[in-house]
Amino acid sequence: MSLLRNIFSQIKNVAWTIINPATEEKQDSTITHLSNIEWYTDWIESSLSSIDTKVSTSDKQDTWNWFLSSLVTMITNLYHTNIHTSSKELCVYSEWHVCADNSTSTPLWINWIFTWNWQDTLDYTEVIVSIFTNQPSLTDWLLVEWSSNWADVHWDDTFTISASSGKTFSFPCQNRYVRITYKNDWVAQTQFALETLLKRFASKWSSHRLKDNLVQEDDAIVTKSLIAWFSTAWGWTLQNVKVSPSWSVQVWWTLDEVSKSKSWLVDENWVEHQMLWDTIFAWSPVVIDTSHHEIHCWDSFLVTHNSNLNSNANSDILIIVPNEAVKKYHLQILTWVWSECIYSLYEGPTITANWTSLSAINRERNSTLTSWLLFYHTPTITATWTIIDTERFWAKHVFYSPNRVDEFVLKNNTKYLLRLKNNSWSESFVSWKLNHYIHPWI
Repeated sequence: MSLLRNIFSQIKNVAWTIINPATEEKQDSTITHLSNIEWYTDWIESSLSSIDTKVSTSDKQDTWNWFLSSLVTMITNLYHTNIHTSSKELCVYSEWHVCADNSTSTPLWINWIFTWNWQDTLDYTEVIVSIFTNQPSLTDWLLVEWSSNWADVHWDDTFTISASSGKTFSFPCQNRYVRITYKNDWVAQTQFALETLLKRFASKWSSHRLKDNLVQEDDAIVTKSLIAWFSTAWGWTLQNVKVSPSWSVQVWWTLDEVSKSKSWLVDENWVEHQMLWDTIFAWSPVVIDTSHHEIHCWDSFLVTHNSNLNSNANSDILIIVPNEAVKKYHLQILTWVWSECIYSLYEGPTITANWTSLSAINRERNSTLTSWLLFYHTPTITATWTIIDTERFWAKHVFYSPNRVDEFVLKNNTKYLLRLKNNSWSESFVSWKLNHYIHPWI
């Protein structure tokens, strides 16, 4: 009997260790059953010791039978039947607890602060903070504060809460104690629901619909991953995915009879498009060049200018590139001359007067976007500075740079001078067609 009582006492001690002393809730059901078993054990032992030896053996046996039946009933209460397997399982309590000291539904007045007591998280794995308010918080004024000594804030997580937008955050227990602090903005709340839950087992992090855009205040996990694939060219060994200098993943594909009619590509705006294939020339892909593509992106512009030049006279075009760190301006040049001319492109000329402005026409006529480049003809030039391209054109010559040999990406915050010099003894008619496109987009 003493051995039985000792076993029950040890079971009870183990059960008591999983109770959190910092919360009001206790696992009363399990503790009550164990206490009852221990009490009945003591009572039976005491009763049997006081029974007179004259009591018949059958009475003692009846008492034992009653005790054992009661014991079986009490132990049975510690188990439940799994509805999926129909097997008996020991009852283990893992319910969440609401941290009352760090939860509230009382609206806050202008600039009021909610803060309360530290919560001991020693018996928990995860802290979940859910919040809804009809007014925003001050910037970074939802504070989840952590401490190891119940007094000092050793570090915190800060968030800004938007009006009428519920948010949920989950945290692993990072110190023994946690506390929630919140400060309202400049308008009094009429709705405020702040709830802090303590969990014994961790769950998944916050949930987001795929169609929703992520914002800075969303809960997230920082991961560092490596993307690799099995290469048939290298004996099915793992090879790392390559990244371009602009941090784009480099990809390629192979075409076969099954997939060629169902190939899709993603454009720069992450919109999918089905590829077109030429059925006459052995399923060659139908493509357009970059400058043509930029017309459809509303980022291609045309500037034209015509003039008659006397012998040794110049036709000058000034281009002024804005101070733009992101956008790149690609220049393509088409000229036509009646007589022999010398073509030159100068970078960084000294200009004292811009003179007559030239309009840049958007080549996508449905667009209202305008170019940021400025064009002028017949500027006043003090010095031509650095020559970066030149060529001699014979009479009745057309010069065009669609093959990118003579295409330039212009330097930011810089002036350029385009010049055609009549190198003949007679008058010459000259024509400029200056195509430029902007990438990235306007």
